[in-house]
Amino acid sequence: MPDGDYALDTVASVIRWTGRNDNGAHTGTVACAGGALAFGEGRGHGDLRIDMRTIRDQDITDDALRPVLETHLASDDFFFVSRFPEAALEGMTLTPLPGATATTPNYRLAAQFALRGLHRKLGLNVAVRRIDDAGGPALAGHCDLVRTRWGVLYGSARFFRHLGYHRVDDAISLDFRLVYAPTGGR
Repeated sequence: MPDGDYALDTVASVIRWTGRNDNGAHTGTVACAGGALAFGEGRGHGDLRIDMRTIRDQDITDDALRPVLETHLASDDFFFVSRFPEAALEGMTLTPLPGATATTPNYRLAAQFALRGLHRKLGLNVAVRRIDDAGGPALAGHCDLVRTRWGVLYGSARFFRHLGYHRVDDAISLDFRLVYAPTGGR
């Protein structure tokens, strides 16, 4: 990546989530609130803010049932959005991966992920690619977050017994594409 400062394009960026249980899965999106990225000498650093108030389901077609799930996800059973309206990647660093190709992840992302007021280390491999029409990079990747590390305990068999149909897998899958535009700095 060329050296420079970049701001997150919140409209072009997308975070998709998948939560699973014994009966299947729910999928949806959550919007980015903002972020920045700076590259120098092949390495990057920055931050990302996620607006948890925008968590939406996309698989439930019943207009009466979809808000029930979205309200439950926003409640203190899950993401406690009234108290913690944002999640964040703080102190994010991007370090080149040796031997990466044009079709494999090429950077190691390390950061503190803040969710529900708890900060935990997070590391994953991501693909950082230059987007010519945007003039900046796009950062894309996938990760499975073990939600219980951040106090999201609802339906976890690690913490509760006799859950029946309330059992929810501990892992939440995230697929993301974060698009950045130059800020004119440097």
